[in-house]
Amino acid sequence: MAEELSWWERARLAVGERVRLGRGPLVVLAVLCAAALAVAGWRYWDGRPEAVAPPRPVAAAAAAVHGPEPQGTRLVVDVVGKVRRPGVVQLPAGSRVADAVRAAGGATEARHEAGLNLARRLVDGEQLRVGEPAASPAGSDGAADGASGGRVSLSNATEQQLEQLPGVGPALAQHIIGYRTAHSGFATVEALRQVPGIGPHRYTQIAPLVTP
Repeated sequence: MAEELSWWERARLAVGERVRLGRGPLVVLAVLCAAALAVAGWRYWDGRPEAVAPPRPVAAAAAAVHGPEPQGTRLVVDVVGKVRRPGVVQLPAGSRVADAVRAAGGATEARHEAGLNLARRLVDGEQLRVGEPAASPAGSDGAADGASGGRVSLSNATEQQLEQLPGVGPALAQHIIGYRTAHSGFATVEALRQVPGIGPHRYTQIAPLVTP
């Protein structure tokens, strides 16, 4: 017969059996807690607002570069006379007479540029005559529009006509007009020497091209 266990050994075995049987629920509880924590963590991260980067202005910049050119940035000028390719040319705003002559192929001979102020700024829609006298309006004579026999009348020429003279820009044209206003015109071509800004060299350039 098996040896009878003492009361102490029976008690120890009973306690160990209870502990063994109680481990199952603890394991299940631990698994459930871990699953609950995982679900809660996923919901937290999924519910966070996602940072959205602002759109890059690439399309707007491209439209600005390739879009239609703004009005007022081009000039249309009719170039006629002694140039290689007379006709209408388009130039950027702020272009000078020299740019228009170049766009028309240049003067056929250098001497045809002698009567032009190549540094003058162009005006949209104007007609630039190279190597030819300025056109007279219908029904008017040369003196009325400031030209006489291809020369410019100092007493009647407009500011634009004066600017066609070599070395004469807007400022000097205003000085010429101011002098003739103060003296009721030019009595002689030599009176041009008294205009501020006209020195001996410039006078020799202008004198053959003007009349009083």
